[in-house]
Amino acid sequence: MTFDEVWTRIHKLEGATIPLAVRGEIELLTVDDQGIVRRTSKGRIGRMSIDSFRWTFLNLVDRRQMDRLEILAGIKRWESSGIVAVLAATGVFEITRNGRIGLALKGA
Repeated sequence: MTFDEVWTRIHKLEGATIPLAVRGEIELLTVDDQGIVRRTSKGRIGRMSIDSFRWTFLNLVDRRQMDRLEILAGIKRWESSGIVAVLAATGVFEITRNGRIGLALKGA
């Protein structure tokens, strides 16, 4: 699967409310070629960059599994909880809870 195929799945989630791995949720207000505009469960609106999703996807394909802190260190933006939730919602990845919350390629 390519990043473009995953991004197409994310586009289909526009308007959806997605639960976060720990608590809360995010609502995907818009999805475009720059990223996602989302509303947090606290009502804050912000953008999650497509570059953060691409970086995480490429590393997950290569490594098969990453925890949220590794994602945060790589993207250098406070988006890792949302990225984990959105990528898990595509059905390509699954949330892991091996001491730390993270993502794994399904079937890996």
